[in-house]
Amino acid sequence: MRKRRRVVAFALTLLLISLLPATLAQGQIGSDLPDACWELVYSTEEDFVTQGPEPPDGNPVISDGDLLGLNGIICARNEDLLHNTFDVSDDLGLDAADVLPGEGYVVAFSTELDSPNQDQFTAGDLLVTRGIIIPNLALTHLFVIGYDIGLDAVHFVGTDADILSFLDEVGQYDRAYWLDNLGNLSQVLNRRNVDIWFSIEGTFKPLDAPMILDGDLLSASTGTIVAHNSDVLPLNVPAGIPSRGVDFGLDAATTTRTGDKRLIHFSTEILSFGETAFTDGDILAYKNGVVAKNIDLIGPFEPKARDLGLDALSVSLPVTRPCVSRLTHVAGVAVADINPDGMAISNTVGSPLIPALVPFGGEIDIQGNLCDDVERFRVLYQHVGSGSTTWTSIGVPAGDGWKVKADGFFPPGPDCLASVAWFSDGTGWYDGMDYRHFTQPALGGCNPGLALTVWDSENAAEGADDLYALVLETVTPGGTVTSTQTFVQLDNTPPQAELFKDPGTCDAFTESDMPLTVQARITDTHFYRYRLNITGDSYGDHDYPSVAYYDDPTDNVVEDGTKNQPLFQDLHDVDVDDLAFNPVECGYTVRLTAWERTLWTNFNFPGNQAYRHPGRIHVADDWTFNYTP
Repeated sequence: MRKRRRVVAFALTLLLISLLPATLAQGQIGSDLPDACWELVYSTEEDFVTQGPEPPDGNPVISDGDLLGLNGIICARNEDLLHNTFDVSDDLGLDAADVLPGEGYVVAFSTELDSPNQDQFTAGDLLVTRGIIIPNLALTHLFVIGYDIGLDAVHFVGTDADILSFLDEVGQYDRAYWLDNLGNLSQVLNRRNVDIWFSIEGTFKPLDAPMILDGDLLSASTGTIVAHNSDVLPLNVPAGIPSRGVDFGLDAATTTRTGDKRLIHFSTEILSFGETAFTDGDILAYKNGVVAKNIDLIGPFEPKARDLGLDALSVSLPVTRPCVSRLTHVAGVAVADINPDGMAISNTVGSPLIPALVPFGGEIDIQGNLCDDVERFRVLYQHVGSGSTTWTSIGVPAGDGWKVKADGFFPPGPDCLASVAWFSDGTGWYDGMDYRHFTQPALGGCNPGLALTVWDSENAAEGADDLYALVLETVTPGGTVTSTQTFVQLDNTPPQAELFKDPGTCDAFTESDMPLTVQARITDTHFYRYRLNITGDSYGDHDYPSVAYYDDPTDNVVEDGTKNQPLFQDLHDVDVDDLAFNPVECGYTVRLTAWERTLWTNFNFPGNQAYRHPGRIHVADDWTFNYTP
């Protein structure tokens, strides 16, 4: 120490993202949609400026009312949607969109603002670029809402021919007709074998019927709830009122034209920071969480933000989608949030979120998607960077005592009151049929989200602090299939922290020496933060605010510890007066605690529970001195 005087921060469709040309803001804007816009279109919640090449119309500002496509394509400006057909020149935003079958340019959509042309349409009305206006009151008529409650998501269900014939019929009438004949819309929909699925902007609670949330997906033809907010989100998300606790909203929703609920892709109005984490800009799949991050969509525009929300979404999904067995999460972190260096990207881990790259350590639970044709499976790892060609299986032997829930009595069942052993064989293989029976509710499964396996990373074959590639290997009737690689950076070594002190010497200080500037050295490949604490006599403890390496470039700590290692560096001041007014003569102790960023996981095998601790691994060092007033 030295003394110093006191001084005063979609699985298949998404493959198209990598297959399309990587050009920015390309494609014709206007009446003929570029081919990519038939695959996927969306709108953002916020305006932004593209930092890439200038769009074809010369305007770098992307509006929350523009219709965007994959790889930085602008499918339509808000003016294209509104001006030619509805004689509206103002940008009114975009709350919902569905690209419909037909010649040329047919888009059903809603706006965020009412038309500036008096009584033309409201932000809750459904518009079609054929000049069609369907009032919100007609859409919600069977729900007996009785007022314009807004329109947040829209999707047409029906064959191409039936949807076109429906548009031909409703195109014969103006908005006033529908307002005078609210019940006719459902009749036309049923006659044409068409339905319009939609969500509303506000919660509606009728006196004699269940509450309708703005997170529910509704049917205009039947007046029923197609899917509750709790239906579309995974079980570990507290979605639904009143039973599960939160209405996450439904800002966008799309699926096949046959209305396959299992293929619903959507976005929410709010974020989730739980085990299944997502933002209001991510694309989510039915009961399966994130399939595309917002940055996957907006990235080609190179905006100065990673998430701009998702207000509208229309995807051309096949009626049936091939299943792909793959890894989805490592220690609860989505594979999409792990960069090629094996680190969880900034602001995806921790509470509060850690604005820095995060490695992994401990007993790492690995989740994935397992298709119905998988007979057996295992997860393998390989060292990266050494030229190694050896793959090592990650199994859990019976001796670890892994237990999963099962039906205890029959009938009835499943009651999930019993538990059975779950383990791999000696080469890491698990039985695929047993896994599905343990996990899928339709098969009586009681363990949704069951890990594929758990990796004891502290005993990784090539080193506990190295970079590894993980793959899922599956055996099906068609042969053995290996998934694409997921990279994981391990860090199982705690930080080192040492206060500057003279062992065997009790330094003596007086009031004139206060405050003391603490000197220390901290070393860790993935250093996070440190905190100083002072205590003495019976005064208890005084904690000083923690200091993260990214807080201030002048605070002498960087991402691998203190600067200029192995030299000792000044940290910040401590003072006995912070413990009490006129502290007594006594020995006082300063404690330095240093944390690393590692997402550390402990897995309770008997309880089938992963405990994840981001930024929790730490070490401490003490220094004691004598103080005389």
